[in-house]
Amino acid sequence: AEKKNRQQMHAASPGLIAGLVLASCLSKLALASALRIPGIAPLLGVLNAAALVPVFGVAVLVARWWTIFPADSFSLRGLPMARVLGIASIDALAMVMHSVPSAQISGPLLVLLGQGKVPITMLLSMVVVGTRYRPTHFLGAGLILSGLFIASWPALSTVEESASGTDNLGATVLFSLAAVPAAVSQVLKEQAFRSLPRTCPLLLSLIVAACAATLFLPVLLASLTALGRSPAAALATLASAATCMTTGPAVCAGAGERLLRFLVLSGLYNVAVALVIAAGSAALVTTSATIAVPLGSLALGLPLFAGPDAAPLRSTDLAALVVIVLGAHVFRIHPPRPPLQSRRPSPASLGASPTQHSSPLSTPCPATAGHLKTA
Repeated sequence: AEKKNRQQMHAASPGLIAGLVLASCLSKLALASALRIPGIAPLLGVLNAAALVPVFGVAVLVARWWTIFPADSFSLRGLPMARVLGIASIDALAMVMHSVPSAQISGPLLVLLGQGKVPITMLLSMVVVGTRYRPTHFLGAGLILSGLFIASWPALSTVEESASGTDNLGATVLFSLAAVPAAVSQVLKEQAFRSLPRTCPLLLSLIVAACAATLFLPVLLASLTALGRSPAAALATLASAATCMTTGPAVCAGAGERLLRFLVLSGLYNVAVALVIAAGSAALVTTSATIAVPLGSLALGLPLFAGPDAAPLRSTDLAALVVIVLGAHVFRIHPPRPPLQSRRPSPASLGASPTQHSSPLSTPCPATAGHLKTA
């Protein structure tokens, strides 16, 4: 029964995976458009953290109205707030480490560095959750990373010829390290969803998002101080970006609409991430979301999405899409092996109460997985 539950959790609904990929692709396109607003990068992180709260709030209301999850899963009783605050702190740190250096790194390099979560998430899930991957999982992850390199190679090979492609080494290192807290957060959420089977994952994500939004600005100012930057200058940058949103120059035309589009799509992407983690795993999220990288590049080559700035389609984008989709398929061929804990004698066979000694890490979330599977 446990093996069947783990297979069900690993093989999350194809519709849910498709929604994750679509939301990831659209949010990346919206991010590329929003980043054209002068000085918006730091403000974007603050607003994105705050916007997740109402988005998750609406998602919780919809989930309860449509009875996607059991009615008793919307209770906060017994919720370990220390764990919630820990995950929220890591989320806030990851957001800050992504937003602070992003303005100093070229777009193609941002995309490539952002996918460092794939191997880190797999490693952490092995250590924290006890996931035991098969050779097909490592093969699929290798194909995905190869496809990401193919997608980014044309832009990376010409970055030195572009005046706007000069990347700051310190910013590049900081952005690369952001993959660590981002992966830790997703793995800890997977662990929490499995150990709290009677708590709606969207409700838990709402509370984490609210705490992370509260912690974002203090963590941002503390990080800038640690990096030797003036917090006052950072606040001045935020104020100038806010001015651009209201009474800025012509380059800020339509800035509010672009920003709103990004915030909504980013919120929907984070909702999809929470659902896929709850129904599958953190590694399934990172590997599936990479399909959006070449899809986004292809979309930017179409006038429908990029308008007059549409770039010509490249054969490398098509090749990368094929390789990444193949890697994602290979990754999902087999579920992971059961954790070692499941091979030990069951509590019942030892004459003990299952509720006293069973490990939460080896207990899947049947209510969550089942309802998402049929939704």
